[in-house]
Amino acid sequence: MDHSDDFYQERRPDHSVPPQTEPTLPPPNPDFNRRPPAPPNKFAALSLMISLLSYVLCCCHPYIMIAGCVLSIVFAIFSKVVVEPTQKMRKQAIAAIIIASIGLIILLGSFVYTYVILPEILNENPELRQMMDQMLQEYGIRLSDLGLTIIHGIK
Repeated sequence: MDHSDDFYQERRPDHSVPPQTEPTLPPPNPDFNRRPPAPPNKFAALSLMISLLSYVLCCCHPYIMIAGCVLSIVFAIFSKVVVEPTQKMRKQAIAAIIIASIGLIILLGSFVYTYVILPEILNENPELRQMMDQMLQEYGIRLSDLGLTIIHGIK
């Protein structure tokens, strides 16, 4: 009896059994384990854009960078707490918080240098103060016009 069914083993004409071969499986479906894409979180993207834009606009005025960094952090937190409270925080929002925090640290350092360290240096070194005053006079600015008189009374 010659059965060519998969259920029976095929035999050769000399009645020997051919070696067993592994059954071939269909290729896996790539979409089977894939999760559907999450809907975009506009506040996370907006917070990242504002944090990067605040770096570009900081040359106009430092308060623009302060406002941009604070607004960016607020939007990043808003994107997690209000929009997606059950999900993990998006990478865009995390990047925005990191970028904005670095910007605020840089601004804090520049304010400390400008209003605390620089006036102290100028008070201790009259030659440096005179040289800086001469450089500023070329642009029509006096040293007292820079706002350094607030802390140390430079005139």
